[in-house]
Amino acid sequence: MSECSEWTDLATGLAGMARDLLAQYSVHGTLDRITSHAVGLVDGCASAGVQVLRGGRVHTLSVTDNLARASDRKQAELRSGPCFDAAYHKQKVYRIADLTTAEHRWPRYASWRVSWGSAA
Repeated sequence: MSECSEWTDLATGLAGMARDLLAQYSVHGTLDRITSHAVGLVDGCASAGVQVLRGGRVHTLSVTDNLARASDRKQAELRSGPCFDAAYHKQKVYRIADLTTAEHRWPRYASWRVSWGSAA
């Protein structure tokens, strides 16, 4: 596939996502569609969720599946992990293809995630 074609496919996917998000009638519906689109549009993304911190407590607002739900719970318990850290630091974004290469950052979370059979 050519680079031009990849950009065209991405632009088409994002335009479709924008139309879909505008058609939602609730915040919850919008968040559910965002997580669904993340799985569809982000290479290597098989599971997604929206996690926020309020008053130091983790709140999961939307997930695509049980792995994302369990992942959020584990990160809340450990107070560590890519999603927890992104929410805590507010301006950091982490995209990790293989947690075993980032294990030094979140060793307990990475070990738990690998035990679930997923290192991404």
